[in-house]
Amino acid sequence: MGEKEESRKSKDHPKRGSGREVLRLKSGNLLLIDQFMLANQQFVSALESKSDFLENLRNASISWGGALVKLPPGKYGVERDPVDSVILVRSQSEGGDDSGVETGGAVDKPELCRADYNVSGRVFVDTRCLVLIDAQALESKEQLSEYRQKRSEEGEKAARDYLRSLGAAVRYGFNRFGDELGVFLRNDSSAVALWPDIVENLPSN
Repeated sequence: MGEKEESRKSKDHPKRGSGREVLRLKSGNLLLIDQFMLANQQFVSALESKSDFLENLRNASISWGGALVKLPPGKYGVERDPVDSVILVRSQSEGGDDSGVETGGAVDKPELCRADYNVSGRVFVDTRCLVLIDAQALESKEQLSEYRQKRSEEGEKAARDYLRSLGAAVRYGFNRFGDELGVFLRNDSSAVALWPDIVENLPSN
């Protein structure tokens, strides 16, 4: 295999689980939830129970261990620091990488002043994989059905790659037996950070 072809393949199929993943957020409504829930029929059915999709999604996400956060539409880098147990979602212009795909190696340690962040929710990660996805993508029954089918027939990796094709990011948690992560919104509502925390009093919407 030639050097150019190898380089192209490396770009088209970046190494998963390390470096920075890219999140594309068109609607400004970011859902953070365990990967299994998007294949959970009870969760999916809850989205169809009323006419207001976002209200359904907000209520269902809280009931099923997720969170819905408002951010400006745009492209975000999703960085994971396994040493300090932090996941940081920030604008690509802040992250310094605008490649459109996840980088293959380590990124600079996310700079984070926790005093600049306020609690916005919590996420329970039971399968080790957290999905960060534009809520708009879940309005399509066909896309949810495709995800469930891929997960059932082709396995979790194929299902995660499908979510990435929809603009989502998928990141590992920090504990092999599951995580409870607090979801924190920066004071200027421009970034989101997650770290292990027990959030007992969720903010009212």
